[in-house]
Amino acid sequence: VYLGGTGAANKLTDYESGNWTPVLGSTGTNPTITYSSVRNGFYTKVGRLVTLTGNIEMSAYSGNGGNLRIEALPFSVSTATNYRACGSIVIVNTVNDLTGSYTSIQLAFNSGGSCQMFYRLGSTGGMLELPSTLVDAGTGFRFQITYMTA
Repeated sequence: VYLGGTGAANKLTDYESGNWTPVLGSTGTNPTITYSSVRNGFYTKVGRLVTLTGNIEMSAYSGNGGNLRIEALPFSVSTATNYRACGSIVIVNTVNDLTGSYTSIQLAFNSGGSCQMFYRLGSTGGMLELPSTLVDAGTGFRFQITYMTA
């Protein structure tokens, strides 16, 4: 595939798309999860740029500890110094109040890290990670993030 011309500099040599299966993990003890029939992920990779979208729904959840993560990424995250990437997430069907004094919830990567969920604390503007204790059976996650690979 050539973009913007037919010269060698315009040839797209690295394109890939497919499916992946997202996994919820934790910075502490990984939770015990029974996933519902809705757990899927899709990716598109163009050069070093990767875009992930996905859905995760759980019918049972226990073993809370640490901060929640989305793991088993299809491509490693850039290890460049101070690299960050952000994405969007919607959390549905949870019985716990995830809003409180927070103004937004977002996905973020740290350099070389796995996908992380953060709270943004409205009163100070600081970022706090989402404790896995706030997640319960029936919670669903719908997300999108774009990042650079290593």
